[in-house]
Amino acid sequence: MSIIPSWAVAAAVLLRDGKAKHYKSLTSEVIDTGMSELGTRGATPWQTLRVDITKNHGDIFEGHGGRSGFYQISDTREALNRYDVRQALSRLFDRAVEQYQHSVRNVLHNSIDLSKRDAARVKNDIESLENQLPKLARLHTSEKG
Repeated sequence: MSIIPSWAVAAAVLLRDGKAKHYKSLTSEVIDTGMSELGTRGATPWQTLRVDITKNHGDIFEGHGGRSGFYQISDTREALNRYDVRQALSRLFDRAVEQYQHSVRNVLHNSIDLSKRDAARVKNDIESLENQLPKLARLHTSEKG
C-alpha cells in the first residue's frame, strides 16, 4: 500500500471527525493510521506535522478560534479536491467498514460468552463506528462526484 503524505492524512482525520484538534493529538492519530511516514524518521513528529500544515498547506488548514495549537480544515471543498486527501479518506472509510463488520461478527459469534462489561465495550465500539460511517460515506461519495 502506498504512503500518503502526513498532511493529507491529517486533513482526512479532521474531515472525518468534523472538529478542530490539537496538533499533538492529531499527530498521534496520523501515526496510528500507519498511512504516512510520520514518526519514522528522526525529527519530532508533531513539530514536523505542525510546520507542514501551517507553512506548506495553510490554504486548507487554519488555527481554531484563537486556541493555540488547535487546527481545523478551512476549506472543505479545496481539501476534497486534493488527490492525497481523497486517498486518505478512502482508506479511513474502508478501515471503518472493516472494523464495523469485524465488531458485528464478534458480537454475533461471541454473544453467548460476553460479560456485561465486554458487551458494553463492544456496544460502544459499534456505536462509535456507526457514528463515523455516515460522515465518511458522505465524504467518500463527494470525492467521487
